[in-house]
Amino acid sequence: MTIWAYLVDRPNIWLGRQRGRKRDIMSHVPAIVTTSMLLVLNIGEKTAYMSLVSFHTMKWNKRL
Repeated sequence: MTIWAYLVDRPNIWLGRQRGRKRDIMSHVPAIVTTSMLLVLNIGEKTAYMSLVSFHTMKWNKRL
């Protein structure tokens, strides 16, 4: 949770300003959402691939 807060607050830390803070956060929401979606998809893809591989190895072991 702290990492997300840091990512959202980073531009304000760099610019050192409090005015227009909501606008900065709102401009970063799409980027955060897309990044998290990509991460979730990547993790899901990896787990799906690993389960597929383990399923195939189990089938091969049964065949042998």
